[in-house]
Amino acid sequence: MPRYRTLRDFHFPNAAEDIRGAELFGENADQANRDRLGVIADVVFDSDTSKVVYAVVDTGGWLKSNRFLVPADHIFPLPDNPQAYLTDLTRAWIERFPEYNEKYLDSVDLWADYEGKYRAAWPQAGEHDIDGKTKAAAQTTSEFRKRWQAFEERLRQSHGDDRDEVA
Repeated sequence: MPRYRTLRDFHFPNAAEDIRGAELFGENADQANRDRLGVIADVVFDSDTSKVVYAVVDTGGWLKSNRFLVPADHIFPLPDNPQAYLTDLTRAWIERFPEYNEKYLDSVDLWADYEGKYRAAWPQAGEHDIDGKTKAAAQTTSEFRKRWQAFEERLRQSHGDDRDEVA
């Protein structure tokens, strides 16, 4: 069985804990004119630990592949909107990523190949520096972090209770 899985259509009893459906914005945009990158459509999690590894973002059409991955540690709270998130990635970097397709999770080899291409497309040192504001936000014990931790805890509980419901 592949190590990484997605939630697909799984529904949590408490919808407030589910981060799917939240908007994701790019770091460079100012508060008045944010760069909307898409909506968190799903998550990729480690089936051994139930730790969220990536968020699957649906672009709504601005990117030719329509979906891309953002590592969980590159998603931060949006200070003025607890229902939306911020990433330190830009459209230019995201456009370099290989097309994401959920079928890659069906095989350890397919996933390894995809993840290798994904990592190769990642910005190199010096190309990608997280700004001070984003670093500070990432280090807080914000509502985002509490919500993310609650999401992962619910995922562990759900995953442990019924492995077949979470695909």
